[in-house]
Amino acid sequence: MAPLWRGWSITESSITKDVLSVGLSASEGISLASTANGWAIIEWDNASDYGNEFGFRGQYSYDRRDNSFDFQLIFNAETRFGKNEHEIYYAYDNIDFGSTGTHGSIGVQGFKGQVSTFGPLGDYLGVDIAYDNIDEVVKDDYIVCMDYVGPEMSQFEVTAWAEVLPSAAGQTLALNTIANVDGIEAITKLNEITVPSNITVVALDDMVTTEETAISFDVHYIDETNSKNEISVISDNVSFEVDGDTVTVTPNENFYGETEVTVVVSDIENPSDAASTTFMLTVEGLNDAPVVSVEASAQQMTEGGVLTLDASASHDLDNDELTFSWEGPGVIASPTSAVTEVSGLSVGEHQFTVTVSDGVDAMELGVSVTVTAQEVTVQPEVEAKSSSSGSLAWLTLLMAGFAGLRRRKAKRS
Repeated sequence: MAPLWRGWSITESSITKDVLSVGLSASEGISLASTANGWAIIEWDNASDYGNEFGFRGQYSYDRRDNSFDFQLIFNAETRFGKNEHEIYYAYDNIDFGSTGTHGSIGVQGFKGQVSTFGPLGDYLGVDIAYDNIDEVVKDDYIVCMDYVGPEMSQFEVTAWAEVLPSAAGQTLALNTIANVDGIEAITKLNEITVPSNITVVALDDMVTTEETAISFDVHYIDETNSKNEISVISDNVSFEVDGDTVTVTPNENFYGETEVTVVVSDIENPSDAASTTFMLTVEGLNDAPVVSVEASAQQMTEGGVLTLDASASHDLDNDELTFSWEGPGVIASPTSAVTEVSGLSVGEHQFTVTVSDGVDAMELGVSVTVTAQEVTVQPEVEAKSSSSGSLAWLTLLMAGFAGLRRRKAKRS
């Protein structure tokens, strides 16, 4: 590829052995660039002819001529087949030949087949755009566009027309094409046709509400067919009600934070003909009071035993840290623990209260306890040697029985 190829100039009176090159400074040089889709860019800035080469002890110097050229080569190694999709571009600007000649060439040269030391076995192939008449062809802002045509260019385009039925509005249709080409297997390609909806929904702004507080808004839309439509809402964290074109959404119980809400307007007779808009709903949290739970709200125990009070199942919907406070008779081992023990309770009915707080709200729950007396068993003493001793024993046994009866009567009352 030769965007500007200048070399020796041979005339009847002289031979000029100049070469086209660039200096190395902020205003001159060669720049390289590329893109992810295969394009390469080479740019020459302030290129000039250089001659009168002089070398001494490995140091060489040249004289710069008074001409100057800016030009670019842009090319893509991948063959493109579409209309006006070129593979090579030459672009020119700031063209100044000065006092130098207009010799040189612009074009493309290559070959096909084998190559030897002396060149290709066949002839060179090429395209000449200019040859020793560069000044007649190249001007400022001049661009050469070249489209590669080679044996691998077998791609072609087929245009097919199809009628889309009204029932397809809002759908993505699959188009399966099969190309039967002699000499190769059939080529199958799946394409998709997106059919736009007849409905256009006006965008909704983001909204803010508080926990478990409903918010209402109107949905505005345009239907080109003026069909009867319905409105629905898609969201993981809200419930909704629709009254005409007004939608009311209510955050789910105890939900707070951000949730995406999608409002859909669809044709009742053709649900696929639908359009939607999405907005973010911010639900500001409110403090939820703790939920108090005890293992048993009514307990029984025997006098002298140890009672266990357990409110560890209590929880807070906001995951706040909870504090506990037990109140009641007897000796409470740890009044500020979720689980504690109580001793020293007398016979009778007792009431305990646990207060659970999240630092903002406090909730209470009671526990009733029934303490029963401990039964005492008395063993009688039997003496067989004297009748008087026997009478005393019977009297002692009778008195013990009476005492036991009295104790049981007191328990039942």
